[in-house]
Amino acid sequence: MKRERFDLVVSLGAGCSCSMMLREKGLQLASFPLDWVGTPDFGAAGDIRTKADVVVGGFRNWFARENVERAPVYDSPNFLSYLDRGTGLYFSHDIAVGSDLESSYPMVSAKYARRIDRFLKLLAGARSVLAVWVNDPRIKGVVGEEDVRYCLDAFQKAYPGAKFRIVAVNCVHGLGPEEMCVSRGDGYEIFSFDYRVVKEGEPSWEIRRDLFAPILERFAVVDYRTRAEKRANARRKRARDMEKFKAT
Repeated sequence: MKRERFDLVVSLGAGCSCSMMLREKGLQLASFPLDWVGTPDFGAAGDIRTKADVVVGGFRNWFARENVERAPVYDSPNFLSYLDRGTGLYFSHDIAVGSDLESSYPMVSAKYARRIDRFLKLLAGARSVLAVWVNDPRIKGVVGEEDVRYCLDAFQKAYPGAKFRIVAVNCVHGLGPEEMCVSRGDGYEIFSFDYRVVKEGEPSWEIRRDLFAPILERFAVVDYRTRAEKRANARRKRARDMEKFKAT
């Protein structure tokens, strides 16, 4: 199967599952600012529109210290959650339990500054961009055609030299994969079906990644990494492989 190739493939969230899947399929080769953040309070449509606004706004006031406050409702066993009131985004994977915002802020802020710089540079030089959005099953609502067209218009106006495509995947409870609804238009695809992972009777943030294979395997990405980045990535992979070997 001939795959459609893009200069850049990025995750728009809604949470970490999207980025994790893109990495597994070799479509995301670096870390970007939107990989692990979401806007559950805004619902699905609000999440994807907010992400587009943040991108075309150049990430202005992103995670500004005066806008960041604790949001314990989204804490996890390992991380504390914080809300950036300036963007409406929740940061739930950056400050470890046992730490605090004051001591962690310089490191977290610098990390995101690197990711934003990398993302905007790649975006400015790309001629074709695929943006993928996959809903966290716990977030209410769905993304519709008006929402993806809003994002496409915003991206295209901000970066007229690139051709954008959006793939959005909605979690519709009770709609089995065999009943998947697909909507296609100029520059976008919307897939809707139930891909929840239910644990102990409760839906989790996890998704059934096996159900996404046919969607993602149609795409490929140009390797935009520098030699230094490739060497660093190879070293990290060797270290992970060695840890796995020690564990067995």
